[in-house]
Amino acid sequence: MAHGIASIRFDFNGHGKSDGKFINMSIDNELEDARRIYQYTRSLPFTGKIGMAGHSQGGVITIFLSAELGKKNVKAIALMAHAVIIHDNMLQGSFFGTFFDLLNIPKTLDLFGEKIKIGREYVLSGQRMKPFQAARKYKGKVCLIHGTGDTAVPYSYSELLQETYKKCELHIIQQADHTFTGIENQPAHYITEWMDGRNL
Repeated sequence: MAHGIASIRFDFNGHGKSDGKFINMSIDNELEDARRIYQYTRSLPFTGKIGMAGHSQGGVITIFLSAELGKKNVKAIALMAHAVIIHDNMLQGSFFGTFFDLLNIPKTLDLFGEKIKIGREYVLSGQRMKPFQAARKYKGKVCLIHGTGDTAVPYSYSELLQETYKKCELHIIQQADHTFTGIENQPAHYITEWMDGRNL
């Protein structure tokens, strides 16, 4: 609240303290989670203008929900190392070094040496999603933040997305990795400035 901005942060289904199993998580049901959080936020008596921010897959959800709700309901968005690459990964049959048969998608996929499992519906929802088409629908202001050291999502995806949005500002942070390790204050600073009255 130091800048007069109230914030709500939540765990998607299957994450943190939220209900559900991680293996059942998908782009579609995370989007539904976000819809419900938006509805809750809008219902609060002190809520004024609303902006949204998301990191990685959360950035993907932000793209879709802002497109769905429009500028009238979401005044501005900020995307940190957004993972629109998921769509390409799911169409190519490769995700974080795990390969799968596109003609016979397995019930589960093991990632990171079997430390994480995702389900078939995650793959299918990733194939169905059209992030760039969704981005074209949103007419509000957009802040993109990406690092040149991001090996999960190349920053070229933000350069492409910048061309898709009509009102967009791009911040490239040299040598920053996917989670902005050790320099978390930099994307936080950009987002605070973005949401601090200038665009909301």
